[in-house]
Amino acid sequence: PPIAQKWGWEAAFIVIGALGFAWMGFWLFLYEKPSASKRVNAAELAYIASGETETRTGGQDAGAPGFFRLFARRETWAIVLVRLATDGGWWFFLFWTPAYLSDQFGYTSASGMGMALVMTIYALVTVLSVLLCRFSRRLMERRGKSALEGRLSAMFAFACLPLLAIFVQPLGLYSALFPAVLIGVVCAAHQAWSANTYSLVGDLFPKSAIGTLTGIAQFAGGIGCFAVNKASGALFTFSAEKGADFAFCGFEGKSAGYMVVFCCCAVAYLFAWGIMKALVRSPHC
Repeated sequence: PPIAQKWGWEAAFIVIGALGFAWMGFWLFLYEKPSASKRVNAAELAYIASGETETRTGGQDAGAPGFFRLFARRETWAIVLVRLATDGGWWFFLFWTPAYLSDQFGYTSASGMGMALVMTIYALVTVLSVLLCRFSRRLMERRGKSALEGRLSAMFAFACLPLLAIFVQPLGLYSALFPAVLIGVVCAAHQAWSANTYSLVGDLFPKSAIGTLTGIAQFAGGIGCFAVNKASGALFTFSAEKGADFAFCGFEGKSAGYMVVFCCCAVAYLFAWGIMKALVRSPHC
């Protein structure tokens, strides 16, 4: 395209930035305060206004807690460690999937097949993540679970789906379509997991602390993202240089490097769920 030829990769930031301003206008036009929205019922509005939570948060919202005092609570560390352990997986797939498709199958991002595979991944993420996010709500509505119980149960299911990443490399021996589908499902599971992680902050803390906790969690997620991508790049360089001397699960060289990272991403969510289950306590679960 002419814009890409003229400006190169920088054009992606210009286009995405412009779309962000367009989305901001769309948001300002459609957004309604909960108190004025027809989609929020009386019970939901009362819950939003109360600031009450289901765990030991001290009942009614009594003002914003101190920044350092938050770290004296186990729930804070649950949120921080969960984001630290799992955000890197999403960003690994986001950054490295085009390189993986090129390295393992020869489909560059500029090729028709490469673009089709990436579009397949994000189409699956878009559709499946929305469907999966409804799962925790169904648990609460149909099985009578509390918000926290329903969320933890749903997040366990979301933590199991990334185990499919273990099969990305083996099934890739047959067709590049299999890795694309599996990566799409894994990324959709992450989005459902991530959405519930954000909501978990509201379940565990008074509303005056939500912004602070979300910021702390975002920082932890950024550290996890940096660590995973930095380590992955170093591993791929090392494994490519070693060639057949670097082997893992039947793969050699850089293919083995990808297999290592896929396996780590696969189990990270169950590991994080275990941390959350151990640190988040409720009278009901």
